[in-house]
Formats: sequence, C-alpha cells, structure tokens
Amino acid sequence: MDSTFRKEPTAKGFPAHLLVLSLAFSAAIVAFGLWFYQAQKAAILHRTENELGAVANLKADEITAWFRERLADAKVLSDNRYLTARAIRYLRNPQTEDGKSILARMDGLIEHYKYHEVLLVSETGEICLRSEHGPRQLNPQTRDAIKKALLDREPVLVDLFVDDASHDIFMDVVIPVISEEADGAASRGAVILRIDPEDYLYPLIAKWPTPSETAEILLIRREGEEVLFLSELRHRPEAAMKLRIPLSRTELPSVQAALGGRGILEGTDYRGVRVLISVSRVPNTSWLILAKMDYREILLPFQIQGWLIICLVILSILIATGVFYISWQRNSTEYFRSQYHAQLERQNLQKRYDYLMKSANDIILLVDKAGRFVEVNERALDAYGYTKEEFFQQLSTADIIAPQDRESFQQKMDESKKAGAYVREGRHARKDGSEFPVEASARWIEVDGQEYLLSIVRDVTERNNLYKDKLFFSQTMDASLNELYLFDPVSFHFRYANQGALGNLGYTLDEMKRLTPLDLKAEFTSATFQKILSSLISRQKDLQIFETTHRRKDGTQYPVEVRLQLIDQGSDRVFLAVVLDVTERKKVEQFREQLMKSLREKTEEMENLLYVSSHDLRSPLVNIQGFSRRLENLVQTLDQSIENSADMEEVRATVLPILKERIPSSLKYILASATKMDTLINGLLRISRLGRAPLNPSLVDMNQLIQSILATMEHQIQEAGATIECSQLPPCWGDSCQINQVFSNLIDNALKYRDENHPLVVQISGEVLADQVKYAVEDNGIGIKSEYQKNIWGLFTRIDPLGKTPGEGLGLAVVKK
Repeated sequence: MDSTFRKEPTAKGFPAHLLVLSLAFSAAIVAFGLWFYQAQKAAILHRTENELGAVANLKADEITAWFRERLADAKVLSDNRYLTARAIRYLRNPQTEDGKSILARMDGLIEHYKYHEVLLVSETGEICLRSEHGPRQLNPQTRDAIKKALLDREPVLVDLFVDDASHDIFMDVVIPVISEEADGAASRGAVILRIDPEDYLYPLIAKWPTPSETAEILLIRREGEEVLFLSELRHRPEAAMKLRIPLSRTELPSVQAALGGRGILEGTDYRGVRVLISVSRVPNTSWLILAKMDYREILLPFQIQGWLIICLVILSILIATGVFYISWQRNSTEYFRSQYHAQLERQNLQKRYDYLMKSANDIILLVDKAGRFVEVNERALDAYGYTKEEFFQQLSTADIIAPQDRESFQQKMDESKKAGAYVREGRHARKDGSEFPVEASARWIEVDGQEYLLSIVRDVTERNNLYKDKLFFSQTMDASLNELYLFDPVSFHFRYANQGALGNLGYTLDEMKRLTPLDLKAEFTSATFQKILSSLISRQKDLQIFETTHRRKDGTQYPVEVRLQLIDQGSDRVFLAVVLDVTERKKVEQFREQLMKSLREKTEEMENLLYVSSHDLRSPLVNIQGFSRRLENLVQTLDQSIENSADMEEVRATVLPILKERIPSSLKYILASATKMDTLINGLLRISRLGRAPLNPSLVDMNQLIQSILATMEHQIQEAGATIECSQLPPCWGDSCQINQVFSNLIDNALKYRDENHPLVVQISGEVLADQVKYAVEDNGIGIKSEYQKNIWGLFTRIDPLGKTPGEGLGLAVVKK
C-alpha cells in the first residue's frame, strides 16, 4: 500500500492541492517581502527623524546653556562692587589711575573667558575704555541694548549682528554699571562683552555627532519678510548673515520653519536638494535650529537592503516550492522519521530535565492544582530540610510558606491561574521553623494533559543582606554632614555627591555630574589642580589635605578643608574627596585672633597705666611725705622755742616766721600734691569707665551731633573769641556718645591751646573714602612740635606740664581709645 501511495503522485504529476498551496505560499512571501521592504524604509526614516530631532534639541540645549554661562559671567561682573566703583570713577574722571586696573581686568576676561573684546562705555554709548584693537564706535543694536540694560538694571544679550566697521559677525553682552549717589543722583555706564561666534558658537553648531557626508545644522531667524541664515553653511561658504530667502518660497523647509513649522519637515534646501529636516527653537530667542540630511544619504543603506529583500523573496519562493515538492515525495518516510526523532528528543529532554533538577542551584518545585508536590530537586531538599517522601506524602505548598506570608501567597496563586504565571518575593519556612527570604518565579504548564505549577525559587538572603549594606552605606554617606564627592581621574567630572554637598552647594546630582572640581574651586586653575593630583596618581602620597574655597550655585563662597585620595579598584579608578565646611572654624579662629589682639592691647595698656600711675602718683606722694616731715620739724621747733625761752619777744620773733610763712608754704605744697593725686585718680577712673562702656552703634547724623556740641560749648567759644567753621559732614556708623566725647575733647583742646596773638579759627570737615568716613578737626593754635607728636596720645601726657593751661593729660588718650 505504501508503494502504491508513493508512485501515484509521480504518475499523475504534482497534486493540485499542493500546487495551489505552493502558489498561495509564494504570494504570501511576495506580500511579506513588500511589507518588509516598506517597513524597513519607514524604520530608517523614523530612526533618522529621531536622530535629527535629538541633534536639533541637543544643539538648542547646548546654545541655551552657553547663553546662561554668558549671562552668568555678566551677572558676576554686575555684582562686583569693586569693579563697578572703579568703572564709575573712571567714567566721571578718565584721568584717574582706575583705567589701568580696569584694562587689566578686561584683559583677564578676554584671556580666561575667551571674549573677543571688553569695552567700557558711557550711558550714551560712547566708548570710554577699550583695548588697542577694540572698535571705535558701537552698532545701533548695542546702543539700544545699553538703554534697555540701564532701564531694567539687568544684563542684556545682543543678537548676532554684522559690525559696520570690520564687517565681522559679533554678539554683545551689555552689563549695566550704576552707582547711586547720596543726593539721589546716579552715575551710569555699561561694560560690553563682545563675543566672536567663530570661537565657540559656530563650531558648536557645525559639529555633527556622527560621520556624515550631507548632514548639516542650520541656525536661522526671521527678519521681516525674509529668512536670514545666521551660521556658516557646509555647502555654501561665507553665507553667515548674508544668505536671505524670501518668505514667499513656502516650498522650502527653512521658510516653513520661520512661519511656525515644527518637528520634521520635508522639502528642498538652499541647494535645491531633497532633504529631511528637524526644527527646534532656541528658548527665549528668535533663533531656529534646523538639523537636516539629504534623502539620498538617508536611503543609501536601504538600497542594498532592497536588493537583498528581493533576492530573499525569490530564494524563499524557490525554497518553498522545493520544500513542497520534497514534502510530497517524502511524506510517509518523513512522518516515521519525525516520530523517531521526536522520541529521541523526548529522551534527551528527559535526561536534560533530570540533570537540571539534580544540579540546579535554585529550588525547583513542580506542584499540581491541589497544591501537592509532584517533583522537587536536590536543592529543595537541602533548603527546606525535608525528605522526598515527606514532600510527596505529607506536605503541600502552604507548609513551606511562612505563616505571615500565606495570605499574600494564596492571592498570587489565584491571580496566576488567570495570568498563567507570577513573580513574587516573600518568606519561606524550613522544617525547623526558621524562615528565609525568597524570590519565586512560577508558571502553569501542561504535561500529558494535566496542568502543573512549575516554580523556581531562589534564596535571596545574601542578596538582601548586600542590598541592606549598600542601602545603609548610601544613607550613611548622604547623612554625613561633611561633603563627599567622587570624580573621574581623567575628565574630572563628578560621578557622585552626597546630600551634604548638594544641600550646601545648591546643585542637583544631575547638575553636579556636568561639573568638575574646577567649577567649585574658584582659586584653582587646571594646572594647579593637576599638580595636587599628580602626587596621588604617582603614588608619592596617599592623601592630600589642603584648604580652599568652594563656590555655590548662587555665586557665594565658603572656606573648606579638602581631604583627597585616589581609590584604585583595578578596572576602575576614582578620586574621593571628603570636604569639611570650615566656616565656623574660621569664624572661631578669627574671633580668637581678635580676642588675642584685644588682650595684647589691654595688657599693653595696663602696663602703661601701671607705669604711669606708679610714676605720676609717686611724685606728689614724695612731696606730701617731705613737707609733712618739715611740718613735724617746725612743730618741734615751736615747742622747744616756747619751752626754753622766757622772753615773749624772742618767742614771737622765732614763732611768727614759722606760723606765717613756712607752715602755710608746706601746707600749700601738701594740698597741691593731694590735688594732683586726686586728678590722676579721677583720670584713671575715666579710663576704666571708658574701657567698660558698652558700644551702641547706629547711623549718626554728624551735622546734628556737631551742632549739639557747639551749643554746649557756646560759652567757652565766645570767651575764647573763636570762629568754628563746619562743612557739610557725611553720616557714619558708630556710638554717638563716644563720637560726641571725641569731638568735644578735640574742640576743647583747640580752645585751650590757642595762640593769644591770633583769633582762633577751628575747621571741621569730612569725606567718604571707600567703605570708611574720614573726619578732620583743624585749628590755627600754638601747634605741637614734631618731636612731641608721637607722645601726645599717651596717658597723663602734657607737652607743658608746668604750663598755665589746666588739665590731666588724658584728653587725646581718651580720643585714641
């Protein structure tokens, strides 16, 4: 029968049903080939659209970041009060020395920040300060920007323009320079940072991420009824700021983009070549980014694929026809052969299954629908502590689930009957009652018409412990109050920064990964930082400790101590920096230094006070002692004269000179010395009270204070016939009581030590010097010789100690204190 079945098709030809099936299959292959061809073409176009969109967005983001950096530079300069003050002074008076320092600052900006030119201009746009090769006049765009910057008091970025003199393309950043005067007036000007787009912007735009023959990035903007190309073109040199296309040519993608088209556009470019273009706008500008590529280049790889698909379709048809033919000839033989191979495969599969069950490192369980175990591997026996007999005869799945986990396990089981599988984490129980964490992956399978649940269970105790350790380490690192950083030893970009660092600096972790330590350490250059790292890289040192300052995102700085080491993990190396914010320590050190300085001054003052006190008090004390002994001798003389003389006339002649002259003279010297001692002691008390008096600083109206002093001293001024000339005085910050005492002492000294031969004139003036106020009290009195001038500030120091002018020599000492 088999022989007859085999010969019949040969005699009758190819069976009709197989012929129809073969033709249908061939048609299906052709249809699939066409569909695959179109799908591949669409995929290539879609991938190219995504690439163009990504490139356009990337360039827009890079240009936006570059704008922010330029405005950030401008903001830093705008907030620089030192530079603003010098610039204002120079604008007022170009003859000052400030021009040199401003030029030096300009040269630094050109050298380090790669600006083409830096200019100082007046509020009318007149160039006041420039380098040797700088422009002599500004373009209208920049002049308009100066007005806007001064009006808004914010830096202004001037769009790309062609310089009228040099015909070069530039951008300007206008920084307002404004100084408010005390009378309400304002001095104003501006600093111009001139940018050459050839230095960074044009190379940034021209750079394509991958090699390409036709890919190009265009930068355009709309000007009136035209599209202006802002950047250089790959296929048309020197077209920047020159090539213009009218908006009426709406078939061009560049015009469509200028009219509001976004996303992916198709059409011909400025060369007339069909291209695919992605459009993206640069935020807060009129600029449009066009990333384009020729259709020819996009579909070039697909031409080979097209021929390949055609060949594959033809080959598939031939193979299918051959298969049908061979299938027709060998139908019976193939059936038995397939059965034989299937049996062999089942046997091999059984062997592999047995080997897998025996040697698998994970727990493998086979469970029926009733929850009874059908098969378990050796790893399950070791993990749970049961024998196979116990698994098969006594246990169900609920027995190996931890009690607190059984409800969620049953819920997963119910869900798996609908979904066909589940993955869960939970806890399983051993025979001894101990528990361990597991990750279970289960799927319902069919074997011989019966459904079973095949579960692969993994003990994740070690993994969980590692995760906990890692989590603990990560949380510990983030909880550290010190700043912790990891940065790459080649690019220096940060890989990690803990929360202590992020919170102090004000950056996010994503922002930090775009920065390097040089962005934080303002005082370091690349060369100086490399020098510190070189000793760690060469293993000359294991640790580098140094102090520097860190710059926050808002521009503020704070002192830090850095401990830097190189971590070498064999396949990877990274620098670990532990940074301590030493702001408080610096404050303590500064406070300690101030205390030590104050202590030294107090000690020196005490030594001087003790010396002066012992010296000046000893002199009147010696006088009192000497004249007291003299009185004692005189009293003895009186007593002897009265006792030994009987003649009253003789007694009178002896006693009267003593009573009338010598005793009053001695008493006079004793009283004078006692008065001097009282004066010295009162002076010491004044000095003591002055040292203990608390300071109450406030803004002092000096004009009002001087008028109050002059009103109090009006009698002395009139008595001395003095003229007080007081100009308009600027206010100051200080203790009004102590400032009153200073000026009272100085005016009182001028009245005391006036020249009797000339009318006394006292002049009081004041001026502002940077962050201080300087006051002067001048008079035309007797003056002080140069050799005495260094001594006048001492305690109890008088240039004329025996002069007629009363005083204790404390006035100028009080003024100095």
